[in-house]
Amino acid sequence: MEKNIYQNDIHIYISSLIEKAISLNASDIHIDPQVNQVYIKMRISGNLHDSGYFDSDLLDLCIGKIKVLANLRSDIHDKAQDGRFYFISDVTNERVDIRVSIAPTFYGENCVLRLLRPENDQYKSFSELGMSDKQIKVYKESLKKNSGLIIVAGPTGSGKTSTLYTSLKYLNQSNHNKNIVTIEDPVESAIKGIRQIQVNNDKDFGFKEALRGILRQDPDIIMIGEIRDKETALAAIQTSLTGHLVLTTVHAPSAASIIPRLIDMGIEPYLLSSSISLILSQRLIRVFDYDIGLYGQRKGVFEIVPIDSEMRDMIHKKKTPYEIEQYLTTQGHTLLRDACLDMYSRHVTTEEEINRISIDLLS
Repeated sequence: MEKNIYQNDIHIYISSLIEKAISLNASDIHIDPQVNQVYIKMRISGNLHDSGYFDSDLLDLCIGKIKVLANLRSDIHDKAQDGRFYFISDVTNERVDIRVSIAPTFYGENCVLRLLRPENDQYKSFSELGMSDKQIKVYKESLKKNSGLIIVAGPTGSGKTSTLYTSLKYLNQSNHNKNIVTIEDPVESAIKGIRQIQVNNDKDFGFKEALRGILRQDPDIIMIGEIRDKETALAAIQTSLTGHLVLTTVHAPSAASIIPRLIDMGIEPYLLSSSISLILSQRLIRVFDYDIGLYGQRKGVFEIVPIDSEMRDMIHKKKTPYEIEQYLTTQGHTLLRDACLDMYSRHVTTEEEINRISIDLLS
């Protein structure tokens, strides 16, 4: 198969991999070295699929070429490196931005190429993401506020970035007189009219340092890619309390669990209750075509909770996620697990897919 690659064919081989990924609508290409061979895998609709292999003695040549393309240090092999380059498809004439992540492993340097399409429709509208009309109305009401903290939760690969980018494009279109700035690690895709800042932790320019800098540049709306620690969380909260609309993400399994996650970081409940205006949790579920027996595109499933006075009181009193969800149920909110079950009951997806996204719903 791909094992008979000669040195002068490496550039052609890398180009063919990217062309193949584009044709399959893959989001990532994994170059994974093992004992005697290097395996190629592509992530399609959230799942990794085998896509060939080549001999291990060509790994350094392949990684070296990618480092040159991404303007990375070719003489460094024992540290992780991140970079990017762009690729023009000979087939579709489409420009694709390629984000490169290289890390040392036991069998050699592993490489992941993430394909980012600047004009991709994934950031087109909230309804296309999977939000219901009711959820869109609630969400837009929070986006129209001049201040407050909006937090999006979910595991890696749940579509948080798509939600934030769709939100930024909506805000940019509806607020031409607003100064919108993002702090990202890394910048996923360029958005016209928005200033996007790439953090660099190696140079002590993390989220909190970047936020401190941009606050001197008179922003109205700020997107912080992710809250990872107490310092970043406090900076986001304080910014939202001083007349800024702040959007961010956190790793949490549900909307209600966002609160204890931040409290565990060391944030005082009174700060959370006074700053948060909306919490959102989401997953991506593969739609199943029962006519042909195959999975197709992925659709977002959302739990969107505006923070009312009762919720603020519950946050202040450190109520558990279970207690918060009990209250939300009495108020008619659709919890994430109920939204997933609804997709299953309507035969939009399968029991297997519900179980795959690790939500224990069907027991």
